[in-house]
Amino acid sequence: MKKKKITLLLGAGASQIYEYDSTAQITQKVVSALRNQASESVFVPIDGLPEEDTQRVRSAKGGVSKVLAELISTIDKDNTMNASGPVTYEQIYYIVHELSLMRTGQYENPWLRELMRRVAKDLNLSMTPFEGQGLSDLIWCGDSIKKVIEFVVSGSLCRKATEPQLKMKTVVSDLFDSVDEYDLSVFTLNHDRLVEQLLDNRKVDYEDGFHLSSSGDYVWDPSLLENSDGRPRVVHLHGSIYWFVQKSQRVKFFPDVNIYRGDPSEFLEFVKTRNPMFLTGTTNKFTEYTQGIFWEVLTNFDRVLKRSQLIIVMGYSFRDRGINSLLYRWMDSRPSGKMIVLAKSPKDIEYRIRDFDFETFDAGLTQTKCFEIVKADLRECRWDDLKQYLVSE
Repeated sequence: MKKKKITLLLGAGASQIYEYDSTAQITQKVVSALRNQASESVFVPIDGLPEEDTQRVRSAKGGVSKVLAELISTIDKDNTMNASGPVTYEQIYYIVHELSLMRTGQYENPWLRELMRRVAKDLNLSMTPFEGQGLSDLIWCGDSIKKVIEFVVSGSLCRKATEPQLKMKTVVSDLFDSVDEYDLSVFTLNHDRLVEQLLDNRKVDYEDGFHLSSSGDYVWDPSLLENSDGRPRVVHLHGSIYWFVQKSQRVKFFPDVNIYRGDPSEFLEFVKTRNPMFLTGTTNKFTEYTQGIFWEVLTNFDRVLKRSQLIIVMGYSFRDRGINSLLYRWMDSRPSGKMIVLAKSPKDIEYRIRDFDFETFDAGLTQTKCFEIVKADLRECRWDDLKQYLVSE
């Protein structure tokens, strides 16, 4: 008998059920770590980071603290103008990533140059901080901030869910308990391994697109997702704290990607010497999706959506333009399947979707009946509550 195709799209809210840190909590940790360590007069190593990295936090005569202050101030003003809420670590990470692109002029944010002028003045750098030593000092500060964010985020999200949490009854756990009954694809926007932990706890074999190579590394191969032999597929659309660029002698525009599958207790030691691959920010992800592994996972998501009979969206705020575009395109295609968005506050989700394309939203909601926002507490909602939405091919 042919299995019915179900796709899960999980946002940050899905991980918070299992008490993973929220964006606000991680931001607080990141800002605290940077402010506590970036001192002009005293050098205190950041717990866990190699000395050479913690010394960078004090580089450019306390420049990190000044760059950070300007970043937070500028992002906060921009958020206030756009009613986007408080500053997040993702926004800080995005801007310091943009800062590293100033050398080649490939940055996207138009107010980055003005930000650099203000920071250069604070640091008494060259009046033209867009070249030479002035630019190097600013990029050095940005790289320092970026490294600390990567380490703090990895430390926050690498935790193992407790046994009671892994046994909690939710829509996700219900589907994993009955995984043999469905053709299941799980797309997560989170950088943690919660989905994998839930499957491992149930001894369910799954396909994540990585295979063991002759070199002993686990290497990305997107074709594996198309040939999963009936196993559930697990895909991280925004990357993972466990993804790393493969160390290779061959220079490539888009380097191969490895996944860490070593001893969990040694993971943070590993992070000290490598940079995890994950996407942050909001509008910038739209361009990042066109590159390397992120293009491959996004196109896989698009293909899976087209053949899905039921799409369940959990804990996603609809703030990612790239993901939204694929979901809206799916709605616009007048599909035979159904999309269910579980949300505590349906009005917030409806507002964001209507803001994109009022006519498409109304057509999906009233004409084709392909889309529905369901008011639900993610901790209490169960698969039995949603089975009614599963349509036949």
